[in-house]
Amino acid sequence: MKIFPSHKYTVELNEPAEVTLANLKDQTLQSASLYSQVTDKKFIGTITGNELKLIGSEIGVGAFTVFTGTFDQMQGTITSRVNIAFKVLISILYFLPVISVVWTVIDYGVLKSIGLIIPLTMSFLFIRFVITGLAYKFSSNLTMQKLKACLGVKSINSAG
Repeated sequence: MKIFPSHKYTVELNEPAEVTLANLKDQTLQSASLYSQVTDKKFIGTITGNELKLIGSEIGVGAFTVFTGTFDQMQGTITSRVNIAFKVLISILYFLPVISVVWTVIDYGVLKSIGLIIPLTMSFLFIRFVITGLAYKFSSNLTMQKLKACLGVKSINSAG
């Protein structure tokens, strides 16, 4: 089980990569820092040569997932992952139950704290699959739909 979800896609383009990326560049606010801003563009990020690094421009959801990719001629690969800023915040959520258990062990001893193993496991699973998993799925799907429309994709396949 991965702590932070990610996904890799292979893409077949309708037009050559140069034309497709030029079209995408027109719809992207050029910014090296990947955080949400108010803009009329669909994406925020950088497109240099045949590589891209983008987030969606929706305030609140778009910055959760970062899309990176490279393109050659009529095909490319795109990887989506959780943004590093959100990884830090979610890591703090992971450590809160651990701190709670350590505090309980210090106050009441190890024998009285054994009952916290199941709630600790459940809290990790809740953070991973409910909080992180649903936020990633929602943000990733929303931005990927917009990206497919902008790229003019012939086909897109999940590569894992």
